[in-house]
Amino acid sequence: MEQIGRVLSGSTVDEIHFVVNKEKKVKIGNYYVIEHPEKFNGQNGCFVLLRVFDSYPYNPEMTIGSAGPLAGSRGINTVYGKHMEYFVARAEPLGYFDEETGKFRSLEVVPETWTPVYEPSKRLLKRVLCEWDVKSEGVYVPIGRGHGLPIPVYLDLASIAKGHLFVAGMTRSGKSSFVINLIKKSLEILNPPARFVVLDRRGEYGVLNSFGAKIFTYRSFIPKKEVLEPYIVVDRLGLNRNSSLGRLVRDAVVELHRRNVELTPENLLDAVESLALTRSRRNLENDLEYIRWAIDARGYFLKRRNEPQLDIIDLIYREPVIIIDFSVDSNLDDQYITVRELIKKITRHAIKRRREADFSVIIVVEEAQYLIPEKLAPILGDPSSTRVDKVFIESISQAGGYNVGFIVITQRPAYVSKSVVSQCNTVLCFRLKSGNDQDAMIRYSEYGGNYMKRYLSGLADHEALAWGLGVPFPFPVQVETDIEIYPEKSVATASVAWRKMAEAKEKMEKIQII
Repeated sequence: MEQIGRVLSGSTVDEIHFVVNKEKKVKIGNYYVIEHPEKFNGQNGCFVLLRVFDSYPYNPEMTIGSAGPLAGSRGINTVYGKHMEYFVARAEPLGYFDEETGKFRSLEVVPETWTPVYEPSKRLLKRVLCEWDVKSEGVYVPIGRGHGLPIPVYLDLASIAKGHLFVAGMTRSGKSSFVINLIKKSLEILNPPARFVVLDRRGEYGVLNSFGAKIFTYRSFIPKKEVLEPYIVVDRLGLNRNSSLGRLVRDAVVELHRRNVELTPENLLDAVESLALTRSRRNLENDLEYIRWAIDARGYFLKRRNEPQLDIIDLIYREPVIIIDFSVDSNLDDQYITVRELIKKITRHAIKRRREADFSVIIVVEEAQYLIPEKLAPILGDPSSTRVDKVFIESISQAGGYNVGFIVITQRPAYVSKSVVSQCNTVLCFRLKSGNDQDAMIRYSEYGGNYMKRYLSGLADHEALAWGLGVPFPFPVQVETDIEIYPEKSVATASVAWRKMAEAKEKMEKIQII
């Protein structure tokens, strides 16, 4: 064990400052130890684990008002007081393992000035972490290596099913890749496998098909009766419910439902024309022309195929991973209604089977800010119009007690409802640069803001800060996530796509010349 510095005055139980020994270096995010100020155990000692979150040099000759800056401003190439320069590190005391109680505790005594700071060996680091290992009652999946730690980091899926996981991070930081690889590993190493339902907004999870996941379009679960209710059709066509045109379309839809005829654009127009002929109307042709235009311009929601309606509960019992693809269209209202009904159905079934204890599933929600936005969040669509946001909040607040967990994923945590995030007792946060999003994570984490901001902005791709009940560490740990497969985004760079477009253009021009 090598001494790397000594504690400075002004340190507290929340923040340790230490001067770094000459010719030594400390790194942000690395772990160091000091002996506990009061607890000793013979030769082994009792060590407090520190993690450095800031480091800076100090040279009295180069401070403002000294001679060094003045010389530098005049281009004089002289090293002022370099022999007097030293580095100061700022570290957060993470805690220590109390052998008397068998628990990991926070530092409760300020260390004395001049206390040695050590760079621990792997063996000592394991002992300080009390050989931190997974608990037998959990369902653990390895997710990567702890930065600076000699032991792997695990995620407890049983804890996620009880208390939910919040995954945040800016675009391309590794959120979806992490969840995809988590599901892949669970399929490979768990017996029996965990159950997942993935609400795939962008069609990124199709890569899991190679590992046994089943993919369905959201239309296979859409409650058609509700989305094709007479007044809903009128609203979506942009007609006033109380106008003569609105009443005409409403009655036509009622007639088609009565005759059990499929509600397609063609059938609706035929029904409207037949009803219009039975009513005395002055501007019949103009009215019909306007309805034709409305159906053509806004009736895309009527053009869906007759896909079979699937039972999500039956599928969950049969398939470990179900991916529901929402990228097939941009009909937000239908998507909101489908998500709402899926969540309601799953939650109700879980409550119904609570005594039999034969049902558990984790629901993955991509881009959650579009479903459960915070008030006044600038998002596309209005989930409140279908009540999907209220159903989601209600379900996440009670579903964990019935073994239905949520993995809530977003690139803008500041835009996600606080009512949802507060229910997630495990968090993985990838790189965040936005101050608003960083502040949101600090509020959600109940963790030191000064420390977290330092970490979140400097995380590498596929690197996250993880904390909570699902992570078997008593403090937030920086983890380099294991990535073996990637989301199904574009398979080539923009330059490759542009080259192919240019080649296609040349071929078309040659064909035209011939």
